[in-house]
Amino acid sequence: MSAQEFVYTISLESKIIDRLTKEPIEFVNVGFLNKGIGTVTDIKGAFSLEFQEASVTDDDIFLISNVGYYPIKLSYGELKEVLGRTKVIKLTPTKIDKETTAIAAGSGHRKYLGTIGNSRGIESQWQGDIYPGSEIATMIENNQGKAKIEDISFFINANLSDSIYPRFNLYSVQKGRPGQNLLKQNIVRNIKIKRGVYRIDISDKNIVVEDDFAVGLELLKAFGNQVYFSTAETDIGTPGFTRPISQVE
Repeated sequence: MSAQEFVYTISLESKIIDRLTKEPIEFVNVGFLNKGIGTVTDIKGAFSLEFQEASVTDDDIFLISNVGYYPIKLSYGELKEVLGRTKVIKLTPTKIDKETTAIAAGSGHRKYLGTIGNSRGIESQWQGDIYPGSEIATMIENNQGKAKIEDISFFINANLSDSIYPRFNLYSVQKGRPGQNLLKQNIVRNIKIKRGVYRIDISDKNIVVEDDFAVGLELLKAFGNQVYFSTAETDIGTPGFTRPISQVE
């Protein structure tokens, strides 16, 4: 007689709000660090996450993070204690630097880094069953020295979805990989164009770089009967990076 093995499914539900304004925060990344279990909050700041009980231990880390807020790291054991008391988690906003930094050490000359176009690019794509928080990124080599980033452009090879709703991230490069997010506020767009160059103006974000950096597109939502979005954003010989789900390095 064989023993029957039971699989227990855990469901976590919570709401993330701004500690100061008490307003819900949309598109917060939540999940167990490097466990492949994660998602993002909806427009009401709510999230629901299901996983098998055996896949997580009380010592595993649950990370809550969003641009413009201090992250929260809790062990699963601590998270269960918190959610036992309240279903609302508060994030504290970071201070946003309002000062403007001169472009290219005051030169004022507009310079271009990387390439735009579909002839030399290596394809990155979202296709089929994609989890919220999935991200594609490419490293940009900066041989111009200190410069303020005015805009980001990339070439869309094909967008077969009705539209996609990504968040744009800008990272420092640490040990050859995307590191700290340089943005202090979310940049989210609803992209409907099917093919061509897409440009995001970030001149008001006052982002200054001196070294190489990475640009990421993080999928939050996709609309339509199918998910297929392809970009030619990575130069040949330039590293590209992917993240399959929220809170996976």
